[in-house]
Amino acid sequence: MNPTRLGWKASTTTPVVSVLVAAVVALVSLVGAALPGVLAASRDAESSWVLDRVQPLTRDLSARPIPASPVPGEGSGRTAMALPEGAEAWGAALDDLDRYASGLDPALRDVLGVPQAIVHLEDLRLTTERRPVPPIGSLILHLDPRWQERVRIVDGVAPEWGGAPADGVLDIVLTRTIAEPLDWPVGETRTWGVGERSRPLRLAAIAEPLDDDAGSWIRTQNALVPTVEDANNQQVLHGGAFADPALIEQLDRFGVRSTDLWFPLVPDRLETDRIDELLRATLTVPPLRSDFVDAEDNRLTDAELSTGMADGLRAALDRVDGLDAMAGIVAAGPLGLLVVVSTLAARLLAVRRRSTLVLAAARGASPALLAGWLALEGLSIGVVGAVAGCLAGSLLAPGGGPAVLVLPALAALVPAVTLPFAGLDATAASRRRDLDAGVGGRGRVLSEVGVVLVAAFAVVPVLATPPDGEAAPSASALVLPIAIATVGGLAAARVLPPVLTVLAATLRRARGPVALVGPARAIRDPALRVLALGAMVGAVAIAVFAAGLSATVSGGIRDAVRYRVGADARIVAPFVDADAIAAIRALDGVERAAPVYADERREVTFPVGSGRATVYVVDVAEMRAVQSGGSALPWVDRLTRAGEPVPVIASEEFARRAGGETVQIRSHDLDIVGVAPSDGPLGPGRLWVAVDRSVAEQIVRTPFSPAVVLVKLDAGASAGDLAAPVRRLLGDAAGVTGVEEAVVDRATEPVVGTLVGVAAAASSLAAALLAVTVALSLILAGRARARDFTLLGALGVRRRQQWGLVLWEIVPAAVVCAPFGVAAGMTLAALVARARDLRVFTGGTVAPPVEVDPWLVLVLLGGFGLVVALATTIALATARRTDVAGTLRSIDPEG
Repeated sequence: MNPTRLGWKASTTTPVVSVLVAAVVALVSLVGAALPGVLAASRDAESSWVLDRVQPLTRDLSARPIPASPVPGEGSGRTAMALPEGAEAWGAALDDLDRYASGLDPALRDVLGVPQAIVHLEDLRLTTERRPVPPIGSLILHLDPRWQERVRIVDGVAPEWGGAPADGVLDIVLTRTIAEPLDWPVGETRTWGVGERSRPLRLAAIAEPLDDDAGSWIRTQNALVPTVEDANNQQVLHGGAFADPALIEQLDRFGVRSTDLWFPLVPDRLETDRIDELLRATLTVPPLRSDFVDAEDNRLTDAELSTGMADGLRAALDRVDGLDAMAGIVAAGPLGLLVVVSTLAARLLAVRRRSTLVLAAARGASPALLAGWLALEGLSIGVVGAVAGCLAGSLLAPGGGPAVLVLPALAALVPAVTLPFAGLDATAASRRRDLDAGVGGRGRVLSEVGVVLVAAFAVVPVLATPPDGEAAPSASALVLPIAIATVGGLAAARVLPPVLTVLAATLRRARGPVALVGPARAIRDPALRVLALGAMVGAVAIAVFAAGLSATVSGGIRDAVRYRVGADARIVAPFVDADAIAAIRALDGVERAAPVYADERREVTFPVGSGRATVYVVDVAEMRAVQSGGSALPWVDRLTRAGEPVPVIASEEFARRAGGETVQIRSHDLDIVGVAPSDGPLGPGRLWVAVDRSVAEQIVRTPFSPAVVLVKLDAGASAGDLAAPVRRLLGDAAGVTGVEEAVVDRATEPVVGTLVGVAAAASSLAAALLAVTVALSLILAGRARARDFTLLGALGVRRRQQWGLVLWEIVPAAVVCAPFGVAAGMTLAALVARARDLRVFTGGTVAPPVEVDPWLVLVLLGGFGLVVALATTIALATARRTDVAGTLRSIDPEG
């Protein structure tokens, strides 16, 4: 038989082991091929999720309110032709918007919806001859050509607009939240304005919004949420109403306040791969060329449009980049275990084929030829497994692009590299390797020192990274799992022999040969050598790290959500009067309630320029009471100090713009006595100050217009229990947000769910690879174990007693590796939390503390024990088929 035929025979020997190696490669390739698709889907979903939660007023491409109105005229474009009957005069303006959109960068144009426009008329007082006199009100009329798309009529009939009213009375539509406080029934007429500019208004219908979060309602907020002003010791309710959009042709008879023009951004159209293009496009938005006319008949032709979506897009990019980096770190651990499994499997293949390989060498096959055969065989096995796994992974999670080939390609090469080394080693002259067990040679010491130095090179850059600073280098973070697990495995390999020696000395006087032979054999010829011990430590470390990572992110989310909610629960409504506040405090389950008494936009004079900030009016004592569990808002005593300057808490954004200098609101100096994160619980917006109600009148015009109430709940109560009674008190527009509900919502964020899923998948994959590692290690030691079993049987030891030898091979090693694995996992969690900024996942302003639940660690160790026991049972099933004569012949080292 020539060497080529012998090589073919070697390649077809023990196909079961080849199938096992291919299956392991296929499993890792499946995960590696599916991971890019999962990450790609998560990236796209994350962008939409983030932008969905950015206020439309911020994210839409829009112009600042224009102090003029569009020149009326019919249009012929796509948007103009879709206008409802009676709104044809808006066509020319919408044609200009269509032409403008066609000239935008495609990356921006593709995510924009249908252009929108609304004209706002002036705010005039309402009067009526009805007795008793209803609440005093004031209305802004909104001319919206698409108003019918935004509401549903709940009382009355939608007016037939489209021209001058025959009786001179203007029909309007109010939302329920405006009509009810004004006590205005359908059909009643009131006078809008005074003197020659007055107009009769008739309430034709009452409506409710179809989507009160839509961008149009943000721009017509006063049509949905009234505000209350104290004027001459009278409370005046300000609101908004919808009027005939055809009045755009008669604006010379009305006072125009402003015009809003915008393109709504559609989050579902956003592709994460084009975010960089979109960000560049938002920096080069051209001006709009269109005709506008102001109250003095002056013509305006330009309007600047911009979008504030950049912050949301950057946040989405930060999160998906963080997810990609974390996924790479988490995947590194199972990849290291794959190398261990492939090495052991290659060793098993080589041992099973040793006689064939030795014969081929005797027939003239050179070591290079044998290595080539083995490499080709390993590559064939790896390619088969990689192709199968890659196809399955791509089908499970499509859309990963070329990245789906990276991990399968690496996995396919591992058997091709490990099999030649193992095969040549197996064909070398045999010697009693067990006599060297436990002896630490210079080569071993040098190799261990080298491993520790490599691990140090990975850890030092991470330790040098400030806790809240930039992320550590990606290369250092990527090798952390392998480095930490390898060091842990080496430490376990050093500790295990002394432990076995102590046990052997302790049990020397025990009865039975197994108690004597078991520890001695485990010391001299261990079944689990350094590679298997490293795999044990690595598997436990990956499981503990994955659990710690999930717990840390979940805890950080809870802390961040609690700050944003502000208390156990947060109630938001269009308006909450004093009676409603008292009723909320009397609800079952409510221990304390603290309203935000007012939120008013005021002009602020900063050291450089000016801006509009929100002033929140609160009661410091009430806020302390509802936030007794701790708060990021510093409710210091100085907030209640009267006089100048006015003491306030400022958002970080406000404090940054103030720059330590004096700033003013309504000509009053402010004294910033505390700084809080910008995304606060008092209301939306990042530029704000909070002032105690005792000194609020110096800087706000309306100190009482509550719309937010923070609530501390009784023990055992939940925010969900408050929803129904709160809506009965405040109407259907009221909402209740609890910490628990908000945590659940935050946990649905795509990158958070994907991160937790990837961590769980890595833990499961590590457990499977650990089982294969233990099984292969025990199978490799099967010949020596079978020989000892046969000799013990010849001495009269029963078969059941002989299995004690197996326990000595496994149990001490598992017990020693478990604490090293736990320590490695906790160390890895702490290092990764420092290497990568977990705030991108939690949404908090400070890095979350690392959390590892000790009870969960005990559960994981129990699972670790079950996996090892299962693998041991499967591996030893082959030992029951031992042939006594063959085993006795194997005592000959050449046999």
